[in-house]
Amino acid sequence: MSFYLTLLLLTSFVSISVYEGLIILGLVGLFLFRKISKGVLLFPLLGFVGTTVFSTALFFPQMIIKSFGEGLFQLIYMLKISKKIAKNFLSKVPYIFCFLGIFGIPFLLYNEIKFDSYKVFWGGVFEVAQFYTVFFFSTFLITLYEIKKSKKFTLKAFIFSTLSIIFLLIVIFSHRRSYILAIIVILLVVLLSLWKNKFISSKSFFSALFITFIGTFSVYTYMSVKDIRFKVLNDVLLGKRKLNSQTMNIISSTRYNLMLDGIKIITEDFKESRFLNLLIGHGIRSGLYLPHERSPRSKERYESVIFISELIERGVLGLMSIMFIYLFAFKKFLSIKLSNVEEVVYLIAFIPLLIHLIASIFTFFWDALLPLYLVMFKVGEEVFKKN
Repeated sequence: MSFYLTLLLLTSFVSISVYEGLIILGLVGLFLFRKISKGVLLFPLLGFVGTTVFSTALFFPQMIIKSFGEGLFQLIYMLKISKKIAKNFLSKVPYIFCFLGIFGIPFLLYNEIKFDSYKVFWGGVFEVAQFYTVFFFSTFLITLYEIKKSKKFTLKAFIFSTLSIIFLLIVIFSHRRSYILAIIVILLVVLLSLWKNKFISSKSFFSALFITFIGTFSVYTYMSVKDIRFKVLNDVLLGKRKLNSQTMNIISSTRYNLMLDGIKIITEDFKESRFLNLLIGHGIRSGLYLPHERSPRSKERYESVIFISELIERGVLGLMSIMFIYLFAFKKFLSIKLSNVEEVVYLIAFIPLLIHLIASIFTFFWDALLPLYLVMFKVGEEVFKKN
């Protein structure tokens, strides 16, 4: 099982096709051998999976195969994992992420110099930000572990802290606001958890908060110079430009028009008494057949804020399921009790999903790596079950 989890983690960053094949293999094994266990996210996750598949089957059957990937693949969360295997796996995960981060840098530089493309293994700039946000937290936790274990700033701590800064800069240079926001929020949540567990002192906690505030201000200043969206936002705040559809679309990367189209579809559902659509949605990627008045017709989703985009695809039941996943995931993380210094690196099990939850607020909930994040969260649950 530990080998399977490690292989799943590695392939998710290197080859999305092999990764998806392993997910299918894991699901077959899960139901064939009935090695199933519950977790805090199971009930809302079933609501998400159900609305994804049923709404697509009813209203957009052309996408039924894709709905299995966006829905059923998440059931890998039900995988039964022993505490021993979970500990063995998690003791390696932060270092695997660290290795992947280092391994990806030459590819990133090559693609940037040769093709003017900010990408690593697969995907594009969005995936770079996604990967390196996780890599940043991995090296950050290892740094804390090394300092706490040795009670001083060792050479190892210096190396991993340097790597964490490099990984952080890669995310910032990607200009992906959702992941920059995720770093800020999850960093605060991690610091709060460590403070509650008395892993760091009150002085260190408030010093870290101050550094985070300074860092956030610095990043905002940098983005205001380099990113047109921040320049326009600042002009609006300073009264140099009017807040209208044009400026809103620049600031939101055209998501404003998508939001308006999405709101109109929901309004029409109410007017036409399409209660089943309101309940379970119109199906995944329903932007392909639903109307677009302001946004491009080619858009598969009404990607704006999660409340609109998910309400259209999965309805009230799907949206509520997602909101409960948010609630249960953060509640579980903040309830963790660390019993020894080694367990600080185990926190990486929860962080990828928490990052995704924050990053998806202005997009939509599903992601190709969501099954991996859910499995890792489950591993974390097993490790801290009796703490």
